[in-house]
Amino acid sequence: STRLSDKNVNISTKEQLKLANRICNLVPSLSEIFKEIVFRVHPFENEEIYLECASNFKNIAFSKNKYLEEDLKNCSTVLHGYSNAGIESVITGKKNICCKVQ
Repeated sequence: STRLSDKNVNISTKEQLKLANRICNLVPSLSEIFKEIVFRVHPFENEEIYLECASNFKNIAFSKNKYLEEDLKNCSTVLHGYSNAGIESVITGKKNICCKVQ
């Protein structure tokens, strides 16, 4: 359950889908730049979107870690869309890329 109105839930869902698509559009370039890419899908997101866009790349994995700290310890850079993971990446000294929704 959420305190958001149905209208706001719909807006948020549409924005999250735009963000997911934008991240997926970056995957080919990112897979050339980084040796390994680990997706950590937000609990309310649909992982299928990311599984589909990552399916042709051998250097992409999906985190099953319960705690964000585990993933942050093992990464150099965090790509996010306005999330707490982005804030925590800055605090822990990781490179940080915020993916803007257009």
